[in-house]
Amino acid sequence: MKKTLSVMAVTVCCFAAQNGFAMVPSKSYVEMLGKYTFMDDMDASDRLSLDTDSGWGIGGAVGTHLDIIKLEVEVATQKNDVDHFEIGSRGQLETRSGDVQISSVLGNIYADIPVGKGFSVYAGGGLGAAYFDLSVGDIDDNDTVFAWKLAAGVSYEVNRHFGIDLGYEYFATDDASLERIEVSNIASNNIILGLKYIF
Repeated sequence: MKKTLSVMAVTVCCFAAQNGFAMVPSKSYVEMLGKYTFMDDMDASDRLSLDTDSGWGIGGAVGTHLDIIKLEVEVATQKNDVDHFEIGSRGQLETRSGDVQISSVLGNIYADIPVGKGFSVYAGGGLGAAYFDLSVGDIDDNDTVFAWKLAAGVSYEVNRHFGIDLGYEYFATDDASLERIEVSNIASNNIILGLKYIF
């Protein structure tokens, strides 16, 4: 995944340079984010597999452009309902109500390349921290862990002050150590829609 996004970013840069697109002028923005989230199945203490439904997320970002580089700070949260969990080697399935919620703060950096009038494509990623909260059955605990993401998408500036982003992100965290279990393989594939005010 990291290699694919890196190749994508280099390809876009070369394409933009060959076609003579102008650099993006320095400008700042605030952005509201909506996310549709698909979490991977998570493992817990080698005996429990957590399966979740698709979920949702919201967030916000503040950033600035430095030529074709875009820097931002993002705060977001996402929530997915637990569908079922699988216990032991027999694969016994049990369904209990519950959810997984992850709140994060990330510092992001992107290459943001103009490709046409009002349009640009971006690719990059971010690092930060996440608050992982699991509530299912008699388990209700949380942990603060390292978090990171890779992302790519397309931006469109409606006018000089308003823009729209549509993209994809792979978001992941370190294992979460809860009171009774340790949860691993915490990752999510997210579709993101952003509404941006540029100033």
